[in-house]
Amino acid sequence: DPNSVTLFPNPVQTQLTVYLKNFQSGNISMVLYNTKGQLLWQRQMNNFSGSDFIVIPTTNLPRGMYWLSIRDNKDLKLVKKVLK
Repeated sequence: DPNSVTLFPNPVQTQLTVYLKNFQSGNISMVLYNTKGQLLWQRQMNNFSGSDFIVIPTTNLPRGMYWLSIRDNKDLKLVKKVLK
């Protein structure tokens, strides 16, 4: 199952863990933004391949709904809803 993404916990408290599984070699961009479209967190990983856990700190985020966008080599792979 290529390009599998799992988020936990959701709803989130102090940190969100993103599990990227079975990604092919390439660049990955992860962006967390609120419902107003404001950028809150981002990470760029070059030459990423395989599987890894990425931790996003969420302690300072107010309660609400957020969107995590993941792009692979400039193609949008998925957008996941995150609740706090």
